[in-house]
Amino acid sequence: MDKRLLFDEDRKYSLNRIIRLLTGFPEDKPLPCRYEHGHTPSDDKPVNDLKTKKRLMLVYNKRRLDIWQRYSKKKAVVIGSPFVQYRRLKNIHKVEDANGTIAFPMHSTLKDKSIFDRQEYSQKLKELPDVFHPIKVCVHEHDFSHGYDKIYRSQGFEVVTAGVREKPDFVDNFYEILRHCKYATSNGFGSYLFYAVEMGIPFFIFGPKASIRFAGKKNSSERMTKDGEFGAYIEKLFSTYPDVEISEEQRIAVEREVGVNDAISREELYRLLMDNYRRQRLEDAVHFPFRHPKKFFQRIFHGSPINRFES
Repeated sequence: MDKRLLFDEDRKYSLNRIIRLLTGFPEDKPLPCRYEHGHTPSDDKPVNDLKTKKRLMLVYNKRRLDIWQRYSKKKAVVIGSPFVQYRRLKNIHKVEDANGTIAFPMHSTLKDKSIFDRQEYSQKLKELPDVFHPIKVCVHEHDFSHGYDKIYRSQGFEVVTAGVREKPDFVDNFYEILRHCKYATSNGFGSYLFYAVEMGIPFFIFGPKASIRFAGKKNSSERMTKDGEFGAYIEKLFSTYPDVEISEEQRIAVEREVGVNDAISREELYRLLMDNYRRQRLEDAVHFPFRHPKKFFQRIFHGSPINRFES
């Protein structure tokens, strides 16, 4: 049975699981929406998201909603950061005896590599004052594929990971790592910054800045990360070492970015999801013979229903 037909479901970073948990959207129906995978420093055109055929876009905050509406007439709503929504729903907090620091090195993706001197970064981490020790290094799955975890292990660090992005327990693994640490740090902008501070863990940007090398091209290009106006503001706001306590300005910036206070209600989000599911279901049924002619004729000759959206 072709359960999802034309519209599949993105399963990265537990986000689909969180959205279902928040809304009660049925497990046997694919989510009829596109959603952001994390916080981004850029104010640029959201090129990949704009390619979606889905009718509904879910964004984290008003900043991202404004950017979306510059480039698309497709409906978008603010849902707040799913990770933050999940943490609050599950009542996850920093443990009372939290100690040390969790470091999130700027990570690679499927399409590019994060380039910086990891030996130098390791050395700078080791030189941090005793109050920041012990230090754990959280390595992203794509950096494991490049063997970068071995560099940190060779420098004596404990290496941890939230796991594979497509696994449903990613969010649980992430918070289990974070909640045991007194401080968090990175050498670049990332969602972890907002998740740490929102939970009351001071965060500081520290270490050699990374560049991005694009993969999959004959002449691989490299550039420094471009954060845009917002990213530059956040980088400056959290480049406060050795003063690493959460300031009022930092708290306000994080609260605004995680967008929970501006999010639509769970009930309204459920209604939107169901409405768009029904519309997508009808649209896919109409277009199915043209987009999947082989399956269409197989179902005719085998006497199977053409529209298989019940599941």
